[in-house]
Amino acid sequence: MIINDEDWERGNPGAPPHVQRMWELCDWDSFPDDASDEKPYLWHPIKGAWVTIEDAVLFDSERELAFLQNIDQSSLSVVEVAELQARIKELETF
Repeated sequence: MIINDEDWERGNPGAPPHVQRMWELCDWDSFPDDASDEKPYLWHPIKGAWVTIEDAVLFDSERELAFLQNIDQSSLSVVEVAELQARIKELETF
């Protein structure tokens, strides 16, 4: 049983709303010194870190791929399986 707010794993959808809102708060003390217009950073609440746009897109794609690869395809229609496999292939080549 999780008692402390800090014990929740970042990104856990079962975390209470106030914990999920806490993850959204940017840690401005750790903002990268090399940030610029050419190299912008954004706060990634699941990682709990500042990331470049490219890193954020890659991380989100990897999470989506892991999720899609674990879907039980036995309950899907032929069209849904084809669409799922096409999306997986697209993410694998990303």
